[in-house]
Amino acid sequence: MLLFTLLMFLKNILSIQNQQSGFCSNSTIGKPLECCRNYQLIMNSCTECPPGKHGWNCSDECPPTFYGRLCRERCSCDPCDKVNGCFNISGVEKRKVMQRDLNLKKSRFLGETKQQSRPLFKMDTITYLSMNLDTSP
Repeated sequence: MLLFTLLMFLKNILSIQNQQSGFCSNSTIGKPLECCRNYQLIMNSCTECPPGKHGWNCSDECPPTFYGRLCRERCSCDPCDKVNGCFNISGVEKRKVMQRDLNLKKSRFLGETKQQSRPLFKMDTITYLSMNLDTSP
């Protein structure tokens, strides 16, 4: 299946070289204007697919590990954004660490107040924590 997807993808790229204008039919013959593969009709003009899209009327997203203009670029990361490629992994990791630290602080605080009744909902827990933290002597 992956091999078939890649072969179709290569076929799409090669067809671009032969059709610079993007028009595959002429509306003067009586048929509606039709755009070629990797183009879409926008305001009576055939426009190349936006980054992250390809195929007839730009209806297909890039296959896995490909991104960008007509899905020509290859990702070397996971996850891979279909438009821009690799994400800033360090920023994602930083958010995970901050969330882990917050969870650790909440669990320590709740551990110190086992005698008190615990709220049922997460939102209540946040309200409960802020109320107890603000009422210190």
